[in-house]
Amino acid sequence: MLLKTYEHVYYYHVPDGNYYSHMAGMPTALPYTHEPQGEAVCWQVPGAAGYYTISEGRHQPVYYYHRTSSPDIVG
Repeated sequence: MLLKTYEHVYYYHVPDGNYYSHMAGMPTALPYTHEPQGEAVCWQVPGAAGYYTISEGRHQPVYYYHRTSSPDIVG
């Protein structure tokens, strides 16, 4: 699961669908290029080979981050 704040993107590995219990642990900070008003994050599908972020506003760039490690951790 990805969680985005204005300053960071965090990854929680949730192998069993129990999101609540895994969010109690420490997330992994992922690469992120600061955006003026970064608003959204989503997985690339299929296979979660990476993720995208975008800022609010017109004509904002879409940033893509390709997974560089095992399927259990992205970034």
